Amino acid sequence: MENVQGPRVLFQVHPLASQIRDELAHDRELSGLEVGLEPEELLDETDVQRERGNLEAAHSIICASSFVAKGLSASGVPSGRVHVAPYGADRANTYRGAGTPARSATNRPLQLLWVGQLAYRKGPHWLVKAMREFSSKEVVLTMVTRSAVPTWLAPLPENVRIINNASAEDLRGYYATTDLFVMPSIIEGFGLVYSEALAHGVPIVATANSGAPDVAQHGRNSWLVHPGTSDAIVDLIDALLLDRSLLTHLREGAEMHTPPTWPEFRHDVNLALLATERSFIKSS
Repeated sequence: MENVQGPRVLFQVHPLASQIRDELAHDRELSGLEVGLEPEELLDETDVQRERGNLEAAHSIICASSFVAKGLSASGVPSGRVHVAPYGADRANTYRGAGTPARSATNRPLQLLWVGQLAYRKGPHWLVKAMREFSSKEVVLTMVTRSAVPTWLAPLPENVRIINNASAEDLRGYYATTDLFVMPSIIEGFGLVYSEALAHGVPIVATANSGAPDVAQHGRNSWLVHPGTSDAIVDLIDALLLDRSLLTHLREGAEMHTPPTWPEFRHDVNLALLATERSFIKSS
């Protein structure tokens, strides 16, 4: 690093290790579950100081979400050195809106979808806990994952089904027939699945501890719930079962919405690099 002549730019993919450790420790207190430690929780003080040193050495830092940027600022990184460039999603989608007629039916269970690893930090335990409050005649959750069901999540209620090894074609079919994509992450650097769901015209349920607020609007095409609890998820499901017009509103908002694309992500990164170069030249 000492021989670098130009500005040093760091892409901060995840929240700071200290922030991840604090959030997960707090959630364990709330859930009472015995779960293995995440990689960031296994770091020693040398690793933490190395991360801090990289932040201090960088002339600018790029991250994919405002949530990560806020964490950096809270740790003392000057906000002027931090640039947010949300990840993109494929805008073209022939399945967009294809499931609308089936989803419009009010005489079938509410269909929820999860796509991704069953990692503790993504909050599947709070979602499954919420599902235990309803019958399969009211709500069904489909969890598309490559993960085995962890012991701390089992046994699953009868209205939760696990789909392993789904093909890309299968996944598009699930998006086409679901009502809501739900992933109440405890802490997330971004969450590409949120953009992917929106690109399929599916409204999302997420927490503010992610990149969801950067790509969606609460009450328009998404619903933000507090991390570390199932209560808000239960309340939302109750509201949707009572009045399907709210679901129609969210779905219409998602179908009209286009999340950032990959060309837009590259454009944002290039702008951040250009601003960094100008600042570096000015200060040299």
